[in-house]
Amino acid sequence: MYNIRMNIIVAGCGGVGSRLAEYIVEEGHLVVVIDRDPAALDHLPRSVKSSAIVGDVIQDAVLIKAGIKKADGFAAVTQFDDTNLAIAESAMIKYEVPRVVARLVNPEKERAFARKGIDYFDSTVMIANRVRSQLFQSPGSIVQQDRSEVGVQVIEFAIGSEADGKPAGSLTYGISSRLLMLMRDNKIISFDEDTLLAREDKVVMTLRKEGWHIVRKCMGSDLDESACRGAVAFGLASDALDETTPGLRIIVGGCSQVGAYLATILDREGHKVTVLDPDPSLFQRVSEEYDGGFVEGDIFSQEALEKSGIKEADAFVAVSKSDEANRRAVETARNVFRVEHVMSRVFEPGEEPAYQALGMPYVCGTRMLAQALMERLVNPVVRAKSSCMFNQYDLVEFECPSRWEGKKVRAASGASKVTFAYIVRRSTGYMPEDNFVLRVGDTITALVTAKKIRKLEKTLLKLR
Repeated sequence: MYNIRMNIIVAGCGGVGSRLAEYIVEEGHLVVVIDRDPAALDHLPRSVKSSAIVGDVIQDAVLIKAGIKKADGFAAVTQFDDTNLAIAESAMIKYEVPRVVARLVNPEKERAFARKGIDYFDSTVMIANRVRSQLFQSPGSIVQQDRSEVGVQVIEFAIGSEADGKPAGSLTYGISSRLLMLMRDNKIISFDEDTLLAREDKVVMTLRKEGWHIVRKCMGSDLDESACRGAVAFGLASDALDETTPGLRIIVGGCSQVGAYLATILDREGHKVTVLDPDPSLFQRVSEEYDGGFVEGDIFSQEALEKSGIKEADAFVAVSKSDEANRRAVETARNVFRVEHVMSRVFEPGEEPAYQALGMPYVCGTRMLAQALMERLVNPVVRAKSSCMFNQYDLVEFECPSRWEGKKVRAASGASKVTFAYIVRRSTGYMPEDNFVLRVGDTITALVTAKKIRKLEKTLLKLR
């Protein structure tokens, strides 16, 4: 967040554009949104709608009316790559807007953006990679952030039978491991070192290399293969991990751009992939190198799912362009066919609470892309890096403000009302011990709800 208010133009008012405009306003900047469809602008917050413009973003007259000659930033986020490329290039070269960023939908167009020197986010690759990174991890344990280059990781896992009844303090040990958050029955609960863990609790922890031994001691044989992969990232040997993981049977529900790209990379990695979609004409989106199967049918149809091999599937991913279809598909895969690994793509952020209540893994591409675009445009004080606890909390990063110089973690964390995950100082990660003394130049990573990010930013600005 800048002390000087920026003027930013957002070209395109789909889900990403409207969410991006909202984020920019929350950061304290001015925004003008352009879209040729008046109905699209109806979804904008009242504070943005008054300055929105109905018009074709490709026309100079419309851009000038939006104030492009005095704009500090420009985001090209329509659904069409050719349009985004043309208007981003015009903003950058013709109007010399200082910060220009574009959305890329089809990865095959990436070279064109790169040749023009346009800063872009490939939404297809971004979403597919997030799905892929979490799909291969067990629902019981996920490495949410791997910062092995500074010596720390943030992991999330479920408590198994061997840790049931053990004190929460058994997971925290000096500078090696720290329990950050405890969820029970989908609710975050307060805890101390004597709080007894219960089976199916979910916890978030920060670990240094030695911390994996603390987790293993507490969890015993419940430390699953996914968690062991995290240990391997730290160079720890693990008897529980077979380095030659066999190919998984994966069904990709929906041959959207994300689905096609995801199917291609999963197939390339040696997995047995089947793409399911009601429109067979979309199968041509998948690479010619793809060696998997195709099935025509609705992604939530039990008959189509059985034809796709759902009864033998190790994983199911719903990535169609319909939130309703995706939700119905993952619920069917998990509840009817008992598929262990399921994940859904979510378009409308308003759908997220339903997934969180169900404890259903998902990726909200709209929110993720809008956040990334906003951070590139305005360089906010607080930067989102990952998420945990079914996306209820974000892992965010910020610099230690000057007024926290010499303060202890306990005081700073309490004053800001956020949970510190770790602190990086001169390329080394440190546990957020209560008596750790903060210094200007430290980079702090913390857990915070999406709704509290802006409040945290305001607090940090006052402490500069």
